[in-house]
Amino acid sequence: PVYKVPLDYLRACLDSLIAQAMKKCEFILVSDGAPEAECCICEDYVTKDCRFKFFKQEHGGVSAARNYGVKQAQGEYITFLDSDDQINKTLCSSIYKKAKESNPDIILFELLSKNKSESYSYSIYNTDISEISISEKKHLINEIFFATKNYGLILNGVCCKAYKKAFLDENSLSFDTRFCYSEDQFFCLNALLKAHKISYLATPLYQQNCRIGSASSSYKDGYEKEVTFYLDSLKIIAEENNIPSNFVYNRAVQCILYTLDKCIFRPDPKLTILKRKKLFKDFLDYPICNDSLQYFDKTNFKFSEIILCFLCKHRLFFPLLFISKKWHWDRKRLIQHNMA
Repeated sequence: PVYKVPLDYLRACLDSLIAQAMKKCEFILVSDGAPEAECCICEDYVTKDCRFKFFKQEHGGVSAARNYGVKQAQGEYITFLDSDDQINKTLCSSIYKKAKESNPDIILFELLSKNKSESYSYSIYNTDISEISISEKKHLINEIFFATKNYGLILNGVCCKAYKKAFLDENSLSFDTRFCYSEDQFFCLNALLKAHKISYLATPLYQQNCRIGSASSSYKDGYEKEVTFYLDSLKIIAEENNIPSNFVYNRAVQCILYTLDKCIFRPDPKLTILKRKKLFKDFLDYPICNDSLQYFDKTNFKFSEIILCFLCKHRLFFPLLFISKKWHWDRKRLIQHNMA
């Protein structure tokens, strides 16, 4: 999916596709209402390499773009790439070799995350696995609900996985366009729940580029409703698949703290104290949020997070506002210091 990505990142992404050693594959680019400059770059790459296919559609969000791309796909296996990331030149050939050896529904592989100064690698196992056991599959599904290990990025993101096209079609697996929050997590969760066989490649084939500005830095109207819709949907999936409720409550607490920081207490002149207070109360009074603050497992959280949850549970708005203002102020000073 291509939409408002810095042009140098987009070129680096497409260059990593051209570098693929495997010739019998296709690179499907979908403009999600992207600006003309990005479309021109995509069209240029189509002329460079016959493996590229470029499609345009009106802006409908990343889920709609991915669904459109999957429908165009002719290959036996599908993997996803974000337009500001890159892949190892052996990704396609490595995936296909593993697919032919093991015939899995899903292949998981490792992640390398990079910023300007550092890189981090994420892995689940230390060796290739032809078929992950039933008990391990259950563990991975639990990790999607509430991550306790550092490999959550591999499980929760739609990337770092290859899916058998026939498996997606037979199970009518697609991205739910109603989700604007963690849409890829739901796709991955449903896929893992339905998969009969999962393989693993102990190789960092995907490179995630962490960049400033890749997510919106301003308040988004209705964000809290997106989060509560996501949590309600997560609870339904848990109940249908006998996932313990504490996994949902713990995940909800993570979402609550993230939403308070990203949205309700974020510095923004559009948000008055009165509006913040109403958003705060309405959000925390929502049943799944209220229940989660009552029943989450404190042993899985830091002491500072438990204190924040206590303040949320008792709806202590002004202490939380003060803490948030101090945190954002300290963070701003640190950024300014690093830039000096």
